[in-house]
Order: sequence, then structure tokens, then C-alpha cells
Amino acid sequence: MDINDLIKKILRYNKEANITLINKAYHFMDSKIKKLNRLSKKGYSDYYLEVSYGLVDLKLDDNTICAAMLYGSTKGGVSVDTIKREFGEDISIMVGRIINLNAVKKNISILKYETESLRKLLLTTSKDVRILFIKLCDKCANMRDIKYVEEEYRKKICREVLDIYSPLAYRIGLSKIKSELEDLAFKELEPGIYKKIQDIVEYNKIEREKIIYYIKKFIDKKLEEANIKAEIYGRAKHIYSIYRKTIIRNYKLEDIMDLTALRIVVDNIEDCYLVLKVVHGVFTPIPGRLIDYIASPKSNGYQSLHTNVINNNGKIIEFQIRTHKMHENAERGIASHFSYKGVKHNDEFDKKLDWLKQLAENESNLTNKELLDTFKIDFFSDYICVFTPKGMMIELPEGSTALDFAYHIHSDLGDNCIGAKVNNKMISLKDKLNNGDITEILTNKKHHPSRDSLKYVKTSKARTKIRSYLKKEGMLAVNGPIIKEEKKTVEEGLIIAENSKNYKIILARCCNPLPGEKIIGIIISNRKIKVHKFNCSLLNSENSKKTIVKWKDPKGNIMEIIVLGLDRVGLFAELLNCVSNLKISVIDAKGKAINNDQAECRFRIKPENLDVVINLISRIKKVNGYKSIFIDF
Repeated sequence: MDINDLIKKILRYNKEANITLINKAYHFMDSKIKKLNRLSKKGYSDYYLEVSYGLVDLKLDDNTICAAMLYGSTKGGVSVDTIKREFGEDISIMVGRIINLNAVKKNISILKYETESLRKLLLTTSKDVRILFIKLCDKCANMRDIKYVEEEYRKKICREVLDIYSPLAYRIGLSKIKSELEDLAFKELEPGIYKKIQDIVEYNKIEREKIIYYIKKFIDKKLEEANIKAEIYGRAKHIYSIYRKTIIRNYKLEDIMDLTALRIVVDNIEDCYLVLKVVHGVFTPIPGRLIDYIASPKSNGYQSLHTNVINNNGKIIEFQIRTHKMHENAERGIASHFSYKGVKHNDEFDKKLDWLKQLAENESNLTNKELLDTFKIDFFSDYICVFTPKGMMIELPEGSTALDFAYHIHSDLGDNCIGAKVNNKMISLKDKLNNGDITEILTNKKHHPSRDSLKYVKTSKARTKIRSYLKKEGMLAVNGPIIKEEKKTVEEGLIIAENSKNYKIILARCCNPLPGEKIIGIIISNRKIKVHKFNCSLLNSENSKKTIVKWKDPKGNIMEIIVLGLDRVGLFAELLNCVSNLKISVIDAKGKAINNDQAECRFRIKPENLDVVINLISRIKKVNGYKSIFIDF
């Protein structure tokens, strides 16, 4: 890797590149930091050349590539003013913004570290998205050497990568960078699980390569017979995506079969569907595993046909079918809007950056936790497409309500919204919208949002607009919490009082009834019910009114398990193993740090019966670092 190789790569996509400027930037940087080494012993000059390689892979403009190298020169004491004098204002502004972006204290909590990083990133990149490209390539290069960083700081960086940078890379369509960041961070945070998946992948490597070779040859022939011109590639799945699949589909690592994947690239959309017809004609498609991202693109603009089939040997094979333009967009994402002359502004490009500008505008109104929660909702949610009565398509996070829809169109519409018609049927503001719904908002100028509205809106825009109104009216403290989540203890979550709703359930210490045992309730105040075993010896000494209580039957219901524990590497994986070992269906699973030394892990599950839940609780309480558990249906 040297500057000459870099220039050759640039000239392949930009014959008009300013090679003199790029050469000057490199040699200027090299002269200032040539003798400086990183913790890995790699020279800083080589490191920033590596960052530049990443930007060249994205086919970015000369100034962006120069800015990445010249930021490296500041490690040798070069000022932004010097860079401005030598290389011009545009490059120097970018360098100054990167310097500000990287000025985050190391010795603070994970929550503060992530939030400060995110705030700076949002403000900086909303002004110039090129900074985000530089930062992502810098983060990739840095993660390749992460093992040399001291453990505590390494953990913060890896968490930051999975929580912030990987989702950002996904949102702007940089799938290759996203995958590499996830694998490198996951390897550090969960080395045991990473190694186990890696061993499974390596064990099947030779067989998988044979399968890919023969299938590629076979499909090639079939496409030639159908007069379809196509390029076919074998595709290696990255390890973190395999791990995520074990959670989403409730697989055990040993049961993962669909490690074989092929990508077919054709000239036009019509050929995509013809290829799909050929593939389904020679292999058995798996029901429910065909996804048409061409007709319904992902929120980041990604388009492709995905299908899973079974070959004659019973192996599951994944096919991705797309056009060359779609493939270019999948590889370069929003960077595909750039040319050597800079960004090509158009409606599509500006729309793809709306989320970034909105979040940047609202970040100062949010607490640290609110900002991270909002970011995760906007970035980790799947998306639905709903329509106005005039046919305009609106993209919203899955789980959005009619009120989210109203605020997305206009803040006044949201403030005055009293209900909605969906597909010509009346619904309440709390009702969730579904893909394809035609939604008409009903308003009343005298109506205004309330604190309760915050409980059921999903989008950051709706939450921000509601909070803004409430603050203006003095109905919400500026720096205070919005709504404190009420977590239910195991007893509250599993016990129901038949004739006494909204009572707090507490267990009698004299007999400590266990889930499944016959119980009875004593109303000890207008807000509390004490629960005894039915045969408790002290039951008759209670003079208060008795009421019927019973253990809930979770069968057929989705319940949420919330576990608080010591924030340590492996906690989430061990808790997830407790669930998967009991073969409980997992709907969703996620974990996050909530302060300096605690983590919160949430699992939405569908248990078969109460005994399974009791067994699960018992196992969770034995996990190292466990502190408390809450349950809700």
C-alpha cells in the first residue's frame, strides 16, 4: 500500500483527478508524522493512507481524500490555519470539523461517551456529510488495530461502533463498512461466541465453496439458455449477521444452515424477476423467505430481490438478485451521489439526509438517554410505507401511530390531530399503522397534545414536537424526565387480581408464595394487595378484605422480561442462552448500558406455559452479575 497505488485507484474512476494536490497532501502529511507510530507500531502515515484507501473505494472527491490525510498531519502539530494557507478553505474546514469531532473525553461513562460522540457527529455531519464518510473509514481502520488499545477504553469504542457507527453506515447504505465494523466490534465484545461461529463457518468452508462452484456453473447455464446476461458471485456472510440471525429466528448456532449465498447482477429490473423465475424453477423456494426490496426498498434506498431455496442435497442457499445500478448503490450507498466534482444535489439525495438534519436540529432538546433512545428507534426499527389520501407515500418506523403520521406531514397537523381514518375506517391516535394503509388525519383547532401522547408515539419528530409544545405551555420540566417507565416486579407481572385492577401486588413475607402455588389476596389499602399462600398459618390474622388472585397463564401471549445486571462483556449472551436453552420463542432481544456499571437487557418472548417462565426466572437469577428482574405482559 503506497501513494502510487492510491493514485492509480483514483484515476480508474476519475480521470480528471487533481493528482498534484493529492500528492502534495500525502507528502505534506508524511513529512510531519513520518516518525510517529500508533500503539500497533504501524506508522501514522500508513494509517491515514489506509483511511484514504477507504474513501477511494467509495469513489469520493479529491478534497475529501486530501482532508483525511491532512487531518493526520495535525498529529504532528500542524494547525488548521497552515492547512488553509497550503490547501484552501474547503479542505481546512473539513479538517477543523474532524478535530472537533474527535475531541471526546475518554474517562467518562459509556452513556456519556456515546452521547457526546453522537451529538458531535450529528451536528458536524449535518453540515457536511463528507465528514461522516471520513469518520466511518477512520473508524474501520482504527478497529483493525483495536486489540492494542487498553481494555476499558476498547470496550467503549466497540460499544460505540455497534450502537452508533454501524447503524449510521447502514442508514447511508454502506453495507461493506457496516459489516466490517460489526464483526470487528463483536469479536472484541463477545470473543467466545465469535470464535464459535467462526469455527462453524470454517468447518463448512470447503463444502460451501464446492456448492457455490457447482450452483454458479449450473445457474450460469440456465441463465444463458434463457438469454439473460448476468454476473454471479459467491458471497461470504459476516459473523455478526449470523449471530443476529440466531436471536431473531431463535436458532442455535449449531443449527445454522443457510451459510451459502450467491449474488446475481443483471442489466435491468425485468431481468431481476426473470432470474428469480429461473432460480425458483430449478430449486425449491422456502415459503415466506422471498423479500422484494425492489418494489419496496429499504429505508436506506437498498434494492434487491432476496430468496432462500433448498438444493437437491437439502442445503439452504440464499440468492440476492439486483441490477448493476442497485449493486453500486448497495456498495457505495449515499456516496454514489458524489462525483469528482462533489455532491450531485437532487431531491433523492436531500431526502436521504432529512433524518440526519432533523435529529441534529432536535438533539439539544433531548437528554442523553432520550437522544440515544431516539437514535435507536430511528435506526434500528424496520420501516412501513403508508399513504396519504392523495397517494403520497410516507415512510415511518414500524409501530408508528396515526399521530406519528400527522406530525411527519406537518407539526400543526399533529398538534391539532384528534383521530384518523385508515382505509376509510375510524381509528384512535394510539392505533398502530400497517404497511400500505391509506391514512386521513382528522383535526380540531381547539385540540392540543398532552403528556399521554408521549406514551404511544414512535418517531423522534413526533416526540420532539410534543415536548416542545408541552414545554412552551409549562407542562413539562425542561431538564426533567418525561415519563418514568413503570417496571413490574415478577409478582406484579405474573399475578392478577380478578376484581381489583390497578392495585400494587406485594408478596407476604410470612409464606413467600412461589409461582404456581395456590394463593389468595388481602386488600391492605386502597392501592395494595398482599398475596399469601392459600394455607398460610397467618392468613386468618389479617382482618382486611380478601380478594381472588391467581397466577397468569402466559400461553399464547407475548411477555417482556427485563433484567438489570452488572455491565460486563458476555452478560447479554448468557441471558439469551438461558432463554434459548429452554426453546422459548424470542420475538425481540436487546441490551444497553444504563449507567457506569449497570446494563439493562430486554427479551420479548412467547412462552408455552407458566412452568417455563418459572424455570427461566430461576436460571436468570443464577447468572453472574444478575441484580433484578421485571416482567410484563
